[in-house]
Amino acid sequence: MIRTAAATIPVLGSVGYYIHKKTENTVPVSNRSRHILTTPHYEAQLGSASFEQIKKSSSLTILPPSHPASSTVSAIGHRLAATSTDANKRWNFVTVSDKSQPNAFALPPGHIVIYSGMFKYARTESELAAVIAHEIGHVLARHTGEKVTDSGVSSLATLALAGISGLIFGGDSSAAAFKVLTIGKSFLYELPHSRDMEREADLIGVELMGRACFDPRDASKVFERMEKDEKRKGGGRGGGGSSYLSTHPSHGERVGNLKKWGRETWEKNRGREEECREVNRRWEAMRRGKFRNHDRV
Repeated sequence: MIRTAAATIPVLGSVGYYIHKKTENTVPVSNRSRHILTTPHYEAQLGSASFEQIKKSSSLTILPPSHPASSTVSAIGHRLAATSTDANKRWNFVTVSDKSQPNAFALPPGHIVIYSGMFKYARTESELAAVIAHEIGHVLARHTGEKVTDSGVSSLATLALAGISGLIFGGDSSAAAFKVLTIGKSFLYELPHSRDMEREADLIGVELMGRACFDPRDASKVFERMEKDEKRKGGGRGGGGSSYLSTHPSHGERVGNLKKWGRETWEKNRGREEECREVNRRWEAMRRGKFRNHDRV
């Protein structure tokens, strides 16, 4: 049995290495190297099916496109998306009327959903751009495909290692090893990796804000308000310990990162003042009387 197990390990390693090299690619902006087994077409089908299911199975109140909040979110979203490396992607920006939920999420190929509860923290168009740009960042980075890939690969690895344990130490150890490896996979890989994706979406979002001539220094203000609000309510997300068991970094960490990246992006944009003045002049002409007071939902 030990010989069988020993022979299995290099085979699994070779297969894993081949798959890794064949599916390796690079995330835009962050330039992180990763691998994805899914295709953009599959991810688009998965995301659109999920979006339709969410609309049918939940009690979401989706605001009409003519609503000031919807038109604001959509206009800001398209302004940001137009500066991306995938500007031809078809985007769908949706606003949900729910002041109790300061939430937002993204699904491939370009569904971005913003809950009106976010307007409590994103009080200006530039700050709202930070929230939307973060969600666009998830789509551009293909984080859904990466999560699907990682989930499948890590589950197979867990089963394989548990099986090897059973071959070496006996059948009972296989079940015990599976439990231990599953818990370890969550603590040591899945949670930290999910937080890395959130940081990456923040980084991409700040970059998009700068390209679209929004002030990238405003991105941190949203999470500063969230941190203060949760501390006032006695919540723990502002502290460092809470981020350990969370899929998102703590608000404090995010504020620090966004301030740093916001300053760097602002400095990088020096020399574009005339261009951005013209962009904002056209923006003001378009928005005048069209989508003011986005927070009145």
